[in-house]
Amino acid sequence: MSTVLGTESDRLQGLIATLEADAERLETRGKELTVQAAALAVLPGAPPSCTAALDQQAGNCAAAAASLRVAAAALARHAAAVAVVAG
Repeated sequence: MSTVLGTESDRLQGLIATLEADAERLETRGKELTVQAAALAVLPGAPPSCTAALDQQAGNCAAAAASLRVAAAALARHAAAVAVVAG
């Protein structure tokens, strides 16, 4: 049974790492969108709606990253609880 739980623990740790990595990528992309919005804002004739859309998407990326981090933390708590029960 220890092998099965070890495998499950490894799988959970892999999922946690994936969630955290995805959160990092989304956060980075959000920052890139903010930079692009700022660069676009200073261009003559650039529609303000484009800047607003980029800013909104940057906010969406930040919110999604935060949600993924919450999910990763919850899964880590679950993995720890499973390890305690199994141990």
